[in-house]
Amino acid sequence: MIKINVVGNKLKPFLQRLEKKQLSELTNDIFLGVKRRTPFKTGNARRGWRILRRNLGNIVQNRVNYITFLDKGSSKQAPEGMTKPTFERLRARNKIK
Repeated sequence: MIKINVVGNKLKPFLQRLEKKQLSELTNDIFLGVKRRTPFKTGNARRGWRILRRNLGNIVQNRVNYITFLDKGSSKQAPEGMTKPTFERLRARNKIK
């Protein structure tokens, strides 16, 4: 299972300054980024992505049992995984630090 807590330790100070709309937009960017980069064979892993909206932050997660292996680059379709390239893209766009 991969679980990206959008109020993680590194992002927390940055996100505390954001309004709810900005937090929602960032969560959606993360969600769409990892989903697009998820390898597609049966579609199960790609369909497994979910956003859990909480009072203290949002969580992007995938509970598919082999998602960790895919994120470590076990697929030729996504040799760098999904989360790392997504966060690198967001850093390049100055959405996160």
